Amino acid sequence: MFSSTLRQTELRCQNSRLWSRHPPSWIKASVDVAVDMADGQATIEGVIRDENGGWVHSFARSIGRCSVLLTDLWALHDML
Repeated sequence: MFSSTLRQTELRCQNSRLWSRHPPSWIKASVDVAVDMADGQATIEGVIRDENGGWVHSFARSIGRCSVLLTDLWALHDML
């Protein structure tokens, strides 16, 4: 039973990472944040794609010691 549940979780994770098409003339922004809970060091990265999935802009940077909430807010700031 455990391996079955683990496999279902893996499939959900893989499916959530798939790129999905959006309406014409729209852009899609994807962002990811990471905070090391031991020392509070945080990083952010993101990518903007056009309606065909083509790269428009991307970024990645370390923002130093930061909470999870502030890391998310920095990611939104950098994406705009």
